[in-house]
This record gives sequence, structure tokens and C-alpha cells, in this order.
Amino acid sequence: MGRFAVLACLSVLAFADPAIRLKTRRIDPERTESASQPVRDRGSDAPGHFLIQLAAPPSMADVQAIERRGVRVLEYVPDNAFLVSGRASSLDGMALRWMGALEIADKISPAISPGTGPRTVVAQFHADVDAGAARRAVLEAGAELIDRPDLAPNDLLARATNVEIRAMAAADEIAYVFPASDALRQGRPAHACAGALTTVGRASQLIATVGNGWASAPNPQGFRTVNILAASGNHGDGYPFDGPRGTLAHTFYPSPPNPESIAGDLHLDNDESWRIGVDVDLFSVVLHEAGHALGLGHSDNPADVMYPYYRLVSDLSPGDVAAARQLYAAQDGSVTPSAPLIPSAPLALTVNLPPGAVTADHYTFSGATSGGTGTVKVAWSNGSNGSGVASGSTSWSASVPLAVGLNAITFAATDASQSVSRSISLIRTAAASVPTQPATPQPTRDTTAPTLAITSPGATSSTTAASVVVTGTAADNVGVTSIVWFTGAGASGSAIGMAQWSAGPIPLLKGTNSIIVRAFDAAGNMSWRSVTVTRR
Repeated sequence: MGRFAVLACLSVLAFADPAIRLKTRRIDPERTESASQPVRDRGSDAPGHFLIQLAAPPSMADVQAIERRGVRVLEYVPDNAFLVSGRASSLDGMALRWMGALEIADKISPAISPGTGPRTVVAQFHADVDAGAARRAVLEAGAELIDRPDLAPNDLLARATNVEIRAMAAADEIAYVFPASDALRQGRPAHACAGALTTVGRASQLIATVGNGWASAPNPQGFRTVNILAASGNHGDGYPFDGPRGTLAHTFYPSPPNPESIAGDLHLDNDESWRIGVDVDLFSVVLHEAGHALGLGHSDNPADVMYPYYRLVSDLSPGDVAAARQLYAAQDGSVTPSAPLIPSAPLALTVNLPPGAVTADHYTFSGATSGGTGTVKVAWSNGSNGSGVASGSTSWSASVPLAVGLNAITFAATDASQSVSRSISLIRTAAASVPTQPATPQPTRDTTAPTLAITSPGATSSTTAASVVVTGTAADNVGVTSIVWFTGAGASGSAIGMAQWSAGPIPLLKGTNSIIVRAFDAAGNMSWRSVTVTRR
């Protein structure tokens, strides 16, 4: 008799009958699953990866009980389930509602479009799998590996046909395959989200949402608030930060599955050099993490804010909005249909070629778009010379400012599910001038944020005093123009000094006080640091 069979016990009938909800299907534990193409033989008891569902919402005691049997718990899967690694027989006698193998189709994103040509994908391997074994699984499938140093620890970039993608998904080492974004394909800097959290483990990429949002919180009098904390290293939640250029942030899902004391909390790594509009953009990261705080998982669509790699964004995509509306349906019980993930036709962007050189300080580019889903927006960027949105869609135009010399302008078309880009080079030559009049150098936009440090008090400290003075240092490539502070209780003010500054006395409430200090330069660049002071 195969180990991968439905396990039931009478005690579970007292609970509701939650399903296991993957992106590809809904597994009903009350029905025998007919896996026509499992990743591994259901009758095999060889070590491997599989799903289990508990009889009730799991706790850390359940996780420890499973792992004492030699089965490793890897990720949380709603509802009440885990992705685990080990031998199925090790769990004999446990009160499980269901146990089963992943099917090949479960491990291939629905966002991967049909077709025979190769495409670039992210092959995510299980957390307990050695990277070398994962690379071998990809290569044995016939795919081409693309090495990148800044991928998430369990991600590999590969170029593969659909046949090769299916062969990858058939390997037990591979957890999930989803489309690569333009930034990953083009080698631009990448920052991965570590994934949303529960108190019993990280959520899986296999899922779209967790729970039913805050509306289903068991305690109607609960706070239902999103607390934002800037912290360093081990900050008491079981998921320590790892310093600069590592995990930028993490967020706990709503209640359930998390208890309301931590549900929805959003934590930012205080050791990162946070900025606005460039590099590690604070707004973009917080917008992504806020989606997790609402109950959203990671999207496979590179155009969505909830794609597992952060990107510079200013608003939500239609896919993000549709996912939130599904989770927070209208009170009359209706559900807004989700936007189609795959466009009816591939999105295409054309840019009419400019002349080889111009002398004007602006040039009006034009072009067209075709295919895609819904409204298509065309945006442009000319590095430090500015960026903007083109007029029109199917037929568009954009007046782009030019610097003297070579201008590398990027145009990007984005719809509900895709983003495509084109790069155009245009030389601007200096206009003829009177020989005695030297050309005025073009000003360059300052994009360097100030450096800021808090020297006193420490990152976490305690006191019996009713106020505290915070001191520190600041510097900038041009010059710091202002340093301000504010607290979570609403108090705020300006610091005295710039290179060596002092803020306060800052009033403290009884309990935990979060104090944030921000430094600005004349160009509006900003950096920040925070401390937590407990008043006893």
C-alpha cells in the first residue's frame, strides 16, 4: 500500500475542512487525489519532498514533533499544511488529514506561456537541497544555466524550452519554476524578497495567498494593525536580519495563521542604506511587504509589485489589485474576477530610430505597441537626465531631454501581465558658439544619499528617564541640509548640528519607543536610522 494516501482520523471532523491551496490546484483532503504524473512514485518510501496537512492549525510544537521523526519542515502551505522532506513512513501514527506528492504541473507556474521556443525562467530548489545537486538537475533536464551572483539563495536562472522546464519540474530537487523578469534576464541588480512569514515557517512560492485576510481574524476586537519596525540582527521574532545587502525586510501574514501580537508586522533591516527613488528604494520595498501584510503571496508575473524580486515602482499593477480584491471580496459575496495572467498576444514595443546625432536639448521619440492585455503604458528613462511617461499607447511619442554626448535612452512598455523594453542611443553634439564663449558645463543630478549614523544611545536601550538625547554623525558628497527626528507616538523635531548632531530631549512614553532620524541633502536624497528605547 502506498505511503502517499489520504490519512484521516475522526477527531478532525470537529474542525472545518480546509483545502490545500496551490497556485495550480486546490487539494481537497476529503477526496482521493488522482496524481497521474507525480514527481515521484506514491508507493516509494525513498527520501523526498511531499506535502502533509495537519488536523488543526499548526504550532511550533507540531513542527518540532514532525522534525523529531527525522522529517524536515521546509515551508508553510495554506491551509494547515507543510512542504516537508524525508521518508513518508517516518510519519506513521501521526494524526494527519492528508499526505501526498507534488505533481509536475504543481511545480510549473501558470504564467509560463505555451510555445516551443526557449525562455528564461527562475528554477527554485528546495531549501534542504545542495546547490550543486540543483544545478545538476537543471543541466540534466537540458536547460542552459545563467550564472548570477545576486539571486535568492535557492534560485537558479536558466534558459529552457517548455519540454526542458517540464523535465526540471520532474526532478525532486526543484520546488517551482516561474518566469524571469526583464531585470534578471538583462543582468540588472536584483534584490530578492525572502518571503512572507508565519510563526511556523516561511510561506511557499507554490501559493498565491495565505488565509482570508484580516476579515477572518478570530478576534473581532483585535488590533488588526501593521506595525513597522526598523531593526538590526536578531530582533526577537526568530528571523534575524543579516546585515547590509542581504535580506532587506520581512513581514508576517495576518491573523490567521499568525497570532495578532505579530500578525501583519513589517520589519526593515536597519543596517541597509535606505534611499528614495534609487537602488534600495524604501517606498517600493514597503509597498511589496504591505501586500504580504494583507495576506498576498508572491506573484509569478514580473509586472506585479508582488513578484519575488523587488523593483522600483510607483503604484500597483492590475494583477496586484485583482489579487487583493479576490482576498477581500465585496460584502455581498461577489468576487471580482482576476485579470488574465497570460496576455492574448505577446506585448511588443517598437521605437522609431532617430538620426545619428542632433544638436537640440530635446528629441521627440515615437513608436508603437501591439498585443498585451488591457492598457499599455510606455515609460522612458535617460539616466540622470530624467524619466517620464510617453503620450499615447498604440501610437506613442515622448519628448526626451538630452545631455551633450552619448545618451542611452530606455523605453519600457508595461501592461497587466508583461513588460518589454528597448534601448536607443542618440548623440547630442554641442551647438556652434562664439569661440570666446566656453560651453557651460551641464549640471549633473546628485543621486548620492547622505551617510547617517547614530552614536548614542545603542540600537536598543532602556531607561527610567522621561526623555532621551540622541546624537550622531552625518556626511554627504555635497552637503547635509537638514536632520529631523520623529517618534512612533507622533513627536518630532529638528536636530542641532550637521556633521556632529544632537536631537532632543525627545519625550518617551512608558514602554517601547521607536525613534527615527532622517538626513537630507539639497537634492532631496535621504537616508535614515532608528533606535528603540524602552522606558521602564
